[in-house]
Amino acid sequence: MNWKKWVGLVVFAALVFGGYRLSLFSNALLLPNTEADIAAVKEIVSQQNEEAFYCPERKPFEAQPANPLKSVYFGDLHIHTSISSDAYLFGNRMDMDTAYRIAKGASGTIRAGERIELTRPLDFAALTDHAETFGRRIGCDSPDLSDAGIGECNLMETPSIFGFLELRGGAQQRPPVRRYDAFNGDPARERNFAADTWQQIQEAADRHYQPGKFTTFAAYEYSPALPDRGKHHRNIVFRLMDVPKHAVASFDAMSEIELWKELEATCENDCQFLTIPHNPNKTWGLAFSGETIDGAIYTEADWRLRERNEPLVEMLQIKGNSECSVAFGAGDEECGYEQFFPAC
Repeated sequence: MNWKKWVGLVVFAALVFGGYRLSLFSNALLLPNTEADIAAVKEIVSQQNEEAFYCPERKPFEAQPANPLKSVYFGDLHIHTSISSDAYLFGNRMDMDTAYRIAKGASGTIRAGERIELTRPLDFAALTDHAETFGRRIGCDSPDLSDAGIGECNLMETPSIFGFLELRGGAQQRPPVRRYDAFNGDPARERNFAADTWQQIQEAADRHYQPGKFTTFAAYEYSPALPDRGKHHRNIVFRLMDVPKHAVASFDAMSEIELWKELEATCENDCQFLTIPHNPNKTWGLAFSGETIDGAIYTEADWRLRERNEPLVEMLQIKGNSECSVAFGAGDEECGYEQFFPAC
């Protein structure tokens, strides 16, 4: 056999192997979505040894007596339900009532069959779904959904990494792409459905509020996206149920400056709010840089606007620690104290 035939065989084998690996990779990017897929995952879950890992003892709720000085309360101000498109894409079908019940100490079962529960009921909670996806579930469930809307909503029902990246790609454009297919191409319909979702969030918070035992807040997440999986997100939390009619999404306010101005303009009467930067470690330096996502430099008035409305910052979330940087050359030698680093 001459060398040309050998080269041909090698190329053919490489193509076959490459095609096989590509098919495995493509399948790995498709998340379980059919009943058969979910049943297979549940079967794997059912065979897990739940005793193989440390499980803290569950404790009942213990109300703290009133303290005129200081009390420590434990809660969660960043919770997603099926309202958020990213959470829905990755299998979250939890509604608002279920989320609040789990926060108050109930057990629940997620779509894959895993049981979830807290070791201790929370003192407070806020559901902070992405304002950018408000109304989308209502639109997708509408009986008069257009063909384009059906195609858009099918992206959510047959989730994949490719679908997620498509949605994210539009979100990180400047200005971000506002998709109307799920609303039959009608901006007014989108606006009304988004307002309906915001109203449902308020009603759920009011429904689960238990004075002296469990505090709820009407809230949402303002979610501008950055390249390379970055984000410049903020949780918007209202003190009372006197809130603006519409949540402010990144389509409505192109920067945090516009966000604060819009909130101040629409938060009237007894309305009070604060914003909390979410995942500052994923803002690629923008969180405290003194400039907006589009490069506009803060003025003194902008700093005062921020001072009035943003007294807190998130330190730790599942995506990382935002308190300091352990990156090479960061210059903070003590940043490694009490840090958890996964095994290489």
